[in-house]
Amino acid sequence: GGDLDDPSNLRDPRQRVYIFKGTYDETYLPGSVAAVEEFYSQLMQDPNEQVLFEHSVVAGHGVVISREYNVVEECLKHVVFGRTKLTQSTGNNSASSGEDRSETRSGMRAPLDAIIDYSNLYS
Repeated sequence: GGDLDDPSNLRDPRQRVYIFKGTYDETYLPGSVAAVEEFYSQLMQDPNEQVLFEHSVVAGHGVVISREYNVVEECLKHVVFGRTKLTQSTGNNSASSGEDRSETRSGMRAPLDAIIDYSNLYS
């Protein structure tokens, strides 16, 4: 008990990692999340297919579910099906289509109500 899996298991092409950081997430030190992506990329056999780092969604620190982006859905699509570039059921998912989603803070498409508040689940 208490042992971690051998990191070499990540070389298996069926293993995938999804990393998310919103463009306005100031919780992490600059470059730290990109360092996590680099760390996993060094462990994977095919990091271009196995590691997906989404960092272009206009959001702060949290789980984003909005009309434009659903972090849970995107994570599951990558981890379960691989980098499929599927489109969200609600329409255009520019993060998956490769479109540049950068915007100014005043033009933010994912307002605060797009962040899920889980505090009521634990009361």
